[in-house]
Amino acid sequence: GYGGNSAGLGPYGKAVELLERNRSSWFGVITQYKALFGDNDDDSGSHISSSTSHNASISSENGKSDTSTSVLSAWVVKQVNTMLLELESHCQRTVDGQALRTILEQALYFSNRIGDVGGNFNPLIIPIFKSLIMSRVHESWTQCLENWQAMVKTERYYATNDGAVDKNLLQVVPLF
Repeated sequence: GYGGNSAGLGPYGKAVELLERNRSSWFGVITQYKALFGDNDDDSGSHISSSTSHNASISSENGKSDTSTSVLSAWVVKQVNTMLLELESHCQRTVDGQALRTILEQALYFSNRIGDVGGNFNPLIIPIFKSLIMSRVHESWTQCLENWQAMVKTERYYATNDGAVDKNLLQVVPLF
């Protein structure tokens, strides 16, 4: 179950468990809240937006903020912010690219499902993964460049008139 101990899971497993656990519970809470207290707000055009990567707010299509008018909205915003911070932490420790893709797909699915009840937070998910992927690509390219430069610096070329190798005429010729 989702209430169990996740200590034995790796970062990928913890991220997937986090998304599944929250998707199930949030959908239930939002649905029950709306059933109990009515659906006074028209959430058909609502989505969660952000001006920074970890501070969400509920806003309608006209751009007017509704966070102070709804307990439910405030709860959803807090839950999204908390979950995205934890999700980002798990993703940073996930090294497999396919695992990251699966986490991204699961997070987008979760956001779309919650969007059915007015809590779509897709705009907050993409920057997390974009930043992570760009950082990893940059690190890989930097490491490749450093390895190539080290290899080129130690590459040896032999100069001879007839093509034979002459150990007395050893030269190091840098290529850059």
